[in-house]
Amino acid sequence: MDAAPDRRWPFWVALAGALGIIAALTWPADYLATDDWFFVDFGRRPLTWDRLFSLQREGTPAIRPVALAMARAEWLVLGEAALPRRLFYLGLHGLAVVLARALARRHLASAQSDVLALTFLVWPFHGEVLGWYHSAETAIPWTVLGLWTALLWVQGRRRLALVPLGIALLTRENAVVIGPLLVVLEHTLGAPWRQAARRVL
Repeated sequence: MDAAPDRRWPFWVALAGALGIIAALTWPADYLATDDWFFVDFGRRPLTWDRLFSLQREGTPAIRPVALAMARAEWLVLGEAALPRRLFYLGLHGLAVVLARALARRHLASAQSDVLALTFLVWPFHGEVLGWYHSAETAIPWTVLGLWTALLWVQGRRRLALVPLGIALLTRENAVVIGPLLVVLEHTLGAPWRQAARRVL
């Protein structure tokens, strides 16, 4: 008996195509606008333990040690090069799409979960990916970590889920919304999500 056809490949082709289009559209963009200057400037300065946990006063006042460490690592590797940074965060956004799809797989039909995930990729709300004008360096990483936390949670791996959750909270303060999201997942969708999420990719 022939194996069942793999219906997953159209999603991956569509994802790769959409990421390629977004990369082409953002190629000539003015990368170092608004908050991107802050992030590059953070990376220029050597890190100290006190600085990691000090109140960031440029931009939105916050304490973001993981974001500061990422800024320093990127500066050491990439300097001020715009395109590699843009492609790196575009890749992270692609990972967020895959995680969003994984969460939707059981609750929605396969085709519907694919459409939902791809909509998440190109929805105008994600202006930092499409135009690259504001805060991609902190918005996208904590989104990836939040989706990873939710996926582990619905799989029943609660203690492991605390790891990306903790990192997300140290990346950007907006990650506080992940806790209420987990409560919603637990009390509205329940056990079927745990079974579904094991079939992630």
